[in-house]
Amino acid sequence: MPDIPAHFEDFLLDGNPQLAIHPDSFHRFTYMKFLKLPESSVPYSDQKLLQNKTNLLEIQFPNQKITEISPELFTNTNRLEVVEGLVVSDLPSRIFYPLTNLRDLHLRTYQSDIPEEIFSHNVALRDLVLQANNMNTIPDGLFSQNPQLKNVTLEIDSVLGISKSIFVNSTGLNWLALSGRQLSLGCSVLPAAYKLSSRVSDVNELDACTFSRVEYPGSIVLSRIEHLTCSGEIQMSNQIVNELSVTESHLTELAGKCPPVTQTRRIIVLIQVLFAT
Repeated sequence: MPDIPAHFEDFLLDGNPQLAIHPDSFHRFTYMKFLKLPESSVPYSDQKLLQNKTNLLEIQFPNQKITEISPELFTNTNRLEVVEGLVVSDLPSRIFYPLTNLRDLHLRTYQSDIPEEIFSHNVALRDLVLQANNMNTIPDGLFSQNPQLKNVTLEIDSVLGISKSIFVNSTGLNWLALSGRQLSLGCSVLPAAYKLSSRVSDVNELDACTFSRVEYPGSIVLSRIEHLTCSGEIQMSNQIVNELSVTESHLTELAGKCPPVTQTRRIIVLIQVLFAT
């Protein structure tokens, strides 16, 4: 690293892909609060990389696949609030344990199974983007210890289904985006959240009763749905939806007691139910 004063707090290193990063490159920068890592080779497998970074609040990874990452990488960063651009082949089950103040996480993983306890210590987590296109299943208790969740995006192309208990503690959700080409969603999957807005896209099969527990929904957007089923009347907070619109749809099957369906190429809203508080 160049000769930089030790009291500097913000480090934006992404503009120099040739920058050499060593395990002890940041050792003397104990006041560091923001770190944006370069696309050059970075020793993520060495736990010393972020040693003594007790003031670090935000770290941005370069959205490149990391083949090996130390389970202890965040051990000394307990004040860390934002982790973005983290792409890993294999995610150690305890890697996020020290991050009790973590609020915002953008994560892509290529492993087939994600540990159920991976977010169990992140009690302050509010915003999560999880891209896991090789994952076979989502553990029922994945979000059981994250009562502060507000905004969740799940891109899970290989997952076949989601348990209705996965969001049971997520009653404060404001936004939920789900996509998965093999995903089938059954009844009451979404939580009993107040004014939840949701986008469901690129899904194999959807039953309209997926939304049955949502209280006073905001906007619900469905797009590119292969099979739509209505096992009963579409009802939200005692309000029955009388019409269903589908945007950008490859809808091939409509079954059950669905209300009249309008297909349109507009990319805006499918079902939009707005209630005054």
